[in-house]
Amino acid sequence: MSFRFQFRRGTTAERNAANPILAAGEPAVVLDSGQPAELVLGDGVTAMAGLRAAVWDDDARLALAGTATQPGDLGTAAAADVGDFAPSALPAFDSLRVALSAGERSCAVQVLGDSTGDGADEWPRLLAADLAAAHPEWTVHHRLWSDAAQAYAAPTVVQTGTAGTQAMVVASGSRTRRMAGSVSPHISGAIDVRIKMSLADWTPTVAHTFIGKSGSAGARGWYATINNTASGNRPAFTYSTDGTALATMTVIGTPTVADGETIWMRWVFVPDNGAGSRTLSAYQSTDGVTWTQIGATLTTAGAVTLYNNTTEGYALGGESTGANASGATIYEVNILDGIDGENVVPALPDLWTPNALLTPNTIPVTGAPVLTILNGSRPGANIAYWADAPRLAKATPNFGQAAAILSLSHNQGVAFAAPFIAEYDAWRAQVETRLPAAPSVILTQNPETPAATNATQHAQRRRDLIALARQKGAGLVDTYQAFLDYGTWDPDLMLDSVHPNPAGSAVIRDALTKAIGR
Repeated sequence: MSFRFQFRRGTTAERNAANPILAAGEPAVVLDSGQPAELVLGDGVTAMAGLRAAVWDDDARLALAGTATQPGDLGTAAAADVGDFAPSALPAFDSLRVALSAGERSCAVQVLGDSTGDGADEWPRLLAADLAAAHPEWTVHHRLWSDAAQAYAAPTVVQTGTAGTQAMVVASGSRTRRMAGSVSPHISGAIDVRIKMSLADWTPTVAHTFIGKSGSAGARGWYATINNTASGNRPAFTYSTDGTALATMTVIGTPTVADGETIWMRWVFVPDNGAGSRTLSAYQSTDGVTWTQIGATLTTAGAVTLYNNTTEGYALGGESTGANASGATIYEVNILDGIDGENVVPALPDLWTPNALLTPNTIPVTGAPVLTILNGSRPGANIAYWADAPRLAKATPNFGQAAAILSLSHNQGVAFAAPFIAEYDAWRAQVETRLPAAPSVILTQNPETPAATNATQHAQRRRDLIALARQKGAGLVDTYQAFLDYGTWDPDLMLDSVHPNPAGSAVIRDALTKAIGR
């Protein structure tokens, strides 16, 4: 059996366009028509164009070697070798590329970074616009992290996809979408339920159950409803303490909303308020951020402990036994563990699976899939900020993340080498545990000018990040190198000694869109 072995190879133009970082000892060859061939060996740190090359241009030595043939260009083989010089980091975006090309369900790009990404003219928003232009069939949302609220702001709609706004329509006789019980965590304390929805009739003659974690006798937990007309069409919360017997608390007040109007509804149930009572509050909102209370908080004597229903998972559009909210259209949902806590369910309807236990088992989701840029960029943020477990949990709600872009270094002070690598890698692993379906992609960020306090250490951290990505097989986009390749990046691409200007942010955006491949 024979084998053919070939080095990575391409033309000078292809080498310059991709400029990959070769692994230590990895060879690659540049072949141009009529020009001497060049051989380089990687060091695991330096981009290929910056490596010293051995050049086949000494005819005397070639003759002594018994050959007079000069290696030529790739010729007709070039088409078969397109992308041969592509950086090895690109597979980190495979999941995102597949999701965007398939268009089967919503997905997201998670960003965790600092002030180089939080502005309206900075790279996460530019990336959102670029991906929207490349994928008109997708709805694209950008959501910016708020440090004050410890939550994302209302989405900016960059684009509505060609099929329109995504929605789950709960028709008469249809059933629920659900999560398996094994991935539906029990909430023992306060439950904060939020749903963006509309109702064809906000004065229904039968109670409407929108969401819950409850089954038949022995497996009952809780669910959130709007009562029927006889009960005043009020927000209500039904729960069980033993899995069978049910109790209901009902707010004295009704939503102010027209039939067919879309609003956010919110139920906050506290089984033990610390004063020996249980409470229920209800709210409505136009944006899911600023809330208006419906009626007054209902307080009932006696704290309770909710039954830990381990059998039934969360159900959307009703409860798992089949009771549903006929005529409801659902756009987004949160079930927060604690008031303003972590969202424990998928945020968008098409990320929930149909309930195969019921017949019929499909609630349709109409409209375009949603690409969400979850922009966790915060001025002053460093690894310690984003490694805070409760904060990271709130910053990574399930929007179907298919990639996690990590953009931190500027605020790491004088740290570099082993201590920095260890801290960064522990954080990277923490993010991947939170988002197991979103491969991490490390950005080396932009250079700092000599006027910056820690410009030297920031430059050293770039080398550390490249080495870490190689060692761990993580994705890497060397945005630092993109600035160097520009040439006069200082001052052309800089707003100050640390932050890129809009042109610099566009360079970062271009490096990412090239790596994603769109």
